[in-house]
Amino acid sequence: MPTRATMARLTYYVFAFGFLCSALHCQLTKAYEEVDVMLASGISARTPGVRETKTPEGGRAFKVRPKDRDLGTDQGSLERLLRSMKADEGFILITVAYQDPKNRGTLVSVDRTDGQVRGFGFHIDRRNDEAVVQFAEFGAGEPQESQVVFSPLNIGKDDTELHTFVLDVRGNLVTLYMDCQLIGLKILPSSFYMNMEPDNMKLRLGKGLPDRNNVLDFKGTLAVAKFAFQTSTTDVLISQGCEIEPVFSSSQISFGSSFPLPIGESEPSHISSDAAMPGGEGNVEQSTPNNNNHGDSGSFGNSGLSDSMSFGGAIPVPPGGSFSNLNPGVPSSTGGTSGNVMPQPVPGTPPHLPTNMGYMHPNAAPTDDTMQGQCAYTCEQISNLNNQVQVLSDGYDDMWNKLEHFENQRPPEWPSQQGCWYMKTLYDDGDVFKVDKCKSCECRVEGGLPTVECSLIKCQPGKCANPIIMEGDCCPTCPNDNLGWSDWAEWTSCSVTCGNGIQQRGRSCDRTQFECNGNDVETRVCYLDPCIEIVDGGWSNFTPWSCGVTCGNGTESRMRSCNSPRPKNGGKRCDGELDGAGREERPCGRDPCPVDGQWGQFSEFTPCTKTCDGGWQERYRFCDSPPPAHGGRDCVGSDTHRRMCNEWPCPIDACLSSPCFDGVECVSFTDGRYECKDCPVGYTGNGILCQDINECLLVSDACFNFHGEHRCLNLIPGYTCRKCPIGYRGNQPSGMGVYHAKRYKQQCIPINPCAEGTSSCHIDARCIFYGPYSDPQYGCKCKTGFAGDGVHCGYDSDLDGWPDEQLDCEDHGDYTHCTRDNCASLPNSGQEDNDGDGKGDACDADDDDDLVDDVADNCQFISNWQQFDIDDDGVGDVCDNCPFVSNTRQEDTDSDGDGDVCDYDIDEDGIYNEDDNCMYVANARQLDFDEDGYGDVCDNCPDYGNPDQMDIDDDNVGDVCDTDRDVDNDGHQDDLDNCWNIANSDQADHDMDGIGDACDFDDDNDGIEDVDDNCRLIFNPSQNDTNENGRGDACEYDNDGDGVTDLQDACPDNANIQRTDLSHFQLIKLDPEGSAQIDPHWIVRNRGQELVQTINSDPGLAIGYDEFNSVEFSGTFYVNTERDDDYAGFVFGYQSNHRFYSVMWKQVTQKYWEPMPTMSEATAGLQLKLINSTTGPGEYLRNALWHTGDTSDQVKLIWSDANKIGWKDFTAYRWILTHRPRTGYIRVTMYEGSKVLADSGALYDFTLQGGRIGLFCFSQEMVFFSDLQYKCLAEE
Repeated sequence: MPTRATMARLTYYVFAFGFLCSALHCQLTKAYEEVDVMLASGISARTPGVRETKTPEGGRAFKVRPKDRDLGTDQGSLERLLRSMKADEGFILITVAYQDPKNRGTLVSVDRTDGQVRGFGFHIDRRNDEAVVQFAEFGAGEPQESQVVFSPLNIGKDDTELHTFVLDVRGNLVTLYMDCQLIGLKILPSSFYMNMEPDNMKLRLGKGLPDRNNVLDFKGTLAVAKFAFQTSTTDVLISQGCEIEPVFSSSQISFGSSFPLPIGESEPSHISSDAAMPGGEGNVEQSTPNNNNHGDSGSFGNSGLSDSMSFGGAIPVPPGGSFSNLNPGVPSSTGGTSGNVMPQPVPGTPPHLPTNMGYMHPNAAPTDDTMQGQCAYTCEQISNLNNQVQVLSDGYDDMWNKLEHFENQRPPEWPSQQGCWYMKTLYDDGDVFKVDKCKSCECRVEGGLPTVECSLIKCQPGKCANPIIMEGDCCPTCPNDNLGWSDWAEWTSCSVTCGNGIQQRGRSCDRTQFECNGNDVETRVCYLDPCIEIVDGGWSNFTPWSCGVTCGNGTESRMRSCNSPRPKNGGKRCDGELDGAGREERPCGRDPCPVDGQWGQFSEFTPCTKTCDGGWQERYRFCDSPPPAHGGRDCVGSDTHRRMCNEWPCPIDACLSSPCFDGVECVSFTDGRYECKDCPVGYTGNGILCQDINECLLVSDACFNFHGEHRCLNLIPGYTCRKCPIGYRGNQPSGMGVYHAKRYKQQCIPINPCAEGTSSCHIDARCIFYGPYSDPQYGCKCKTGFAGDGVHCGYDSDLDGWPDEQLDCEDHGDYTHCTRDNCASLPNSGQEDNDGDGKGDACDADDDDDLVDDVADNCQFISNWQQFDIDDDGVGDVCDNCPFVSNTRQEDTDSDGDGDVCDYDIDEDGIYNEDDNCMYVANARQLDFDEDGYGDVCDNCPDYGNPDQMDIDDDNVGDVCDTDRDVDNDGHQDDLDNCWNIANSDQADHDMDGIGDACDFDDDNDGIEDVDDNCRLIFNPSQNDTNENGRGDACEYDNDGDGVTDLQDACPDNANIQRTDLSHFQLIKLDPEGSAQIDPHWIVRNRGQELVQTINSDPGLAIGYDEFNSVEFSGTFYVNTERDDDYAGFVFGYQSNHRFYSVMWKQVTQKYWEPMPTMSEATAGLQLKLINSTTGPGEYLRNALWHTGDTSDQVKLIWSDANKIGWKDFTAYRWILTHRPRTGYIRVTMYEGSKVLADSGALYDFTLQGGRIGLFCFSQEMVFFSDLQYKCLAEE
């Protein structure tokens, strides 16, 4: 250990050399060689998690975010780097970077390929405002890792600038500069890089080490990262634009209090703990500066070299000499010269001064070739030497003061009791105590000998992304974002009164006392009733003229409907609608109608054939009134009418006068009497007078009854049945008498190609019979596992409705597809193919062909290889609907191309947002009946003031007017139900008279009751039915008049629903409080017929706004990840967040990880549950949903699959649900391909009489719900 005198002499010579060098203006040797880590790593805008940007000077830089990628260089670059380090006996690292606030991450490192050892790393820690040099000493055993810390950097919390760091490592001396300022100087225990070999090592950029909270990925902007060799720190600093003055200029020559002076008196020495002696820990906590008047002027700390350093009044000189004798070439102050030569350096070397031939190392000894003028050492050498002397001096003083410190801790008298005296404190045997924030000690007394054993506290891996080290703590902890903050204020009322709006709440923080992590304002989306727009009715186009007759002259008519648009929300009906303006008539003519012959008047009777005993006489008629024409039928019956005459008896035979009816047997008696037998078949009477029997009236089902008409024709005598109607086949009986009519009834059965096997459907299709009078009568639909038009079907392996191979047919509508699936392995019912390359977006890694993978592309569907994003919201400028305002969700309510966050009129109703009482719903009139600030069209209680718009049960009725009284259990409280005592969840009211169709005897208000109306839902008082099929012309192909044909209409009897659409849905959070997980995140595709839930979430629902009575709901279920094994499914009968049915599917049996408030265990397999909760969303309902079984006051298990088959990753399944609330019927079937995987069979539950449908997810990410389809079912 050098003495204080030795250190003083060494300091004196260094000072003298420095002064002389400055006076001679020694030149610096320059050479340059580099290893550019950024260039070698290949970083670019295409790198995942990397986005190219610009420095303020216009140079290239890269924004880097932590990603699952490794920016490593090739092995050749690492080998060249290590060779240069050894040859140069050190290196200079130059980085230009901006580290995100509160982040700490690695800029450059050399790591072992297994990620377990860091050979070298340069690390910036914005949380603690420090830079860290990490290194490992390689030897015979496992490498030992250490680090040195430079602190503080004085980078402000709000600093967003790039900073230049220059790290100079020479031998075991390391120096750090930031932005031309010296930060500090340290001594390493060894030249770690000399033993580092390239085998199993890797040179990396911006990458931390796994499971190491203190070695994290870089997050920020990186512009430069390179190693420099064959140059000096001064040259590097000058190249970075630093203004460098000679190190020992006359204005800088001084020594601070840490330099012991060779002569005279000096101030007490201050020990800087930044510099440790070789072989020590390498870094100790920084001590507080002393309060002497000289400050830190002599220390190589953050302030660098001071411009004015005090020497106690005099400049020190060597004993017996002056500055004039340092060099013969420098004149003395008296003008003389001296022949003395420069003294040699002090014997002995600092902790490792490397030398190198060729390149002039800053610490190398001078040679004849390197002498510049009369200077023996370069200024850089003198500066480095001075630095090393400074560190040695500080280390010496440090050890000296520590000895004094330990001496002062010795107690004046040793205590007598058993214990340990440590740092002026007595500890009992077994006591465990902390010495500082990272060291823990234990007192042990064995055999009377006290021993204190100390060890460093081991830190556990952090459980959050950005842990911090709190004041006084050793280990990083997750930041307490609530520290210093007040409680959150109440949420503001929703910014809209209908549709989707926002709510905010705020809090305050005492920033003078706390760091105040987190935000002072939180924003969330609120979901209200759909916006109601007042729309006046408009006429549709007229239908084609339709003549009311098929022959002869008649009247033809055409019709139009008041549905273009349909009046909504109190809008005016179409002009003249009530006066019949929706219908026009005019004469029309067709071919002459067939004219059936009719009998003319009978002629007079002929003379009687007898004069007694009854003769007969006849009269005649002709078929000429009119005669048969144009194919009409001949007259039916006899052309002759005969009657009896002269009936008085003749003395011989009373029957001779033919007293009986024609064809009736007459029996005469000897006394002159006669008897007539029974009338002929088909007649009734006494035999003398016989009348025709009307078999059609007496036998009401003798012939086929069609739409209330008995198709029977009475003849004289007898009857005949008309031919079976079109679409039916059967017999056509005719005969006489009631017996015949009862025995030989007409049978007409529908011609059903499906039942008869005569359809054209494919073998893998189902034949669906629509009815005998439908056109067409039947349809074909490919079975589950197949796709096509029904006539042609092909395999559909992903069950998204598109065949794996091209079929010989054409696509039609939303669900008939013949085109080959562009992504046959993954459900994508919308077949989106943005770049038109034939590969669906679902399978295409680069949807816009801009050479940026979708996972990193900030405009997935618009080519933008530069990835510019001015507002840094993750959405590229070319596709950002608000490029200068951050809006990740890109909401655009009015679809005008301007995102809501930068649209002055979000709903485009002509009212600026700040003045609009329904910001998200067009309402130009701004009506607000209850004057609560929310317009009627978006107010969930339009008749009651409720500015907070609270709706705790998510039934779209505000709490202030929500009674929850619902007699018919259809989800609509009685005072808002248009048919309060008959379940009608769909609330259909086609004539908009306020009486729901379920209670209305005349749904279309055309004066004809529904039971007799051939168009129940369309105004048609004429009841025209040209083809006599029982359905009026006005609704022949469109029963509800919504403009969508019945075959394509999701609900043919409900004009409010035309197609499956979940693009707009109500987000229901079933566990909104606490932090167990986060809420689901839903992505909408294919116009609302496909949704994807992307994250591992709390239980939540996406509920559509269409409401149903009886419904069939089907869809494809697919989990596109191997991660997790939890719940997903769908819901139906949704009435509020307390009441709905759910079909949920669990992959494996598992207990819920939160045991409170109730234990819950999920069983693998499909389950059907009734949610009828008394508490609603929260931890009770959450745990009950997870549990496979009944939970009191929460959930009832209706059915679970006995086979307990869980879903599989990357496998497509298809479900079909049927629900008929009126009968309580429920059935769930799940298919894997074309195979039935599970079938509940017929189940019955009457609790919920209809409601809305939607999707369900609980703790399972990446769930695809594809090819969704719902259809209303006719009530049974």
